[in-house]
Amino acid sequence: MGAFILINLIPWPIFYTWIFNNTRGSLLLVSILHGSEVWVAYWMLSTGADPTNFDNYWSYGAVMVVTAIVVTFIFGAENLSRKHERFKYQGA
Repeated sequence: MGAFILINLIPWPIFYTWIFNNTRGSLLLVSILHGSEVWVAYWMLSTGADPTNFDNYWSYGAVMVVTAIVVTFIFGAENLSRKHERFKYQGA
């Protein structure tokens, strides 16, 4: 069960970080991404996917891991850190 949790949780911080850093700190877009993640889970269950059949979740996790690897290789790991131009909050 631990491997299942890891394979499904590791890609999302990569996506959130990449979106946040490449939209100059847009929490709105990060929130939309998070909402889409939840929507996909509800959609999988509403299509009749058996919630006790972990093959669906393993497949979903595998797709997310592959997508995270592709994002990292195409855009580079440097875009997953805040070493380059940092977003500075211009609070009121």
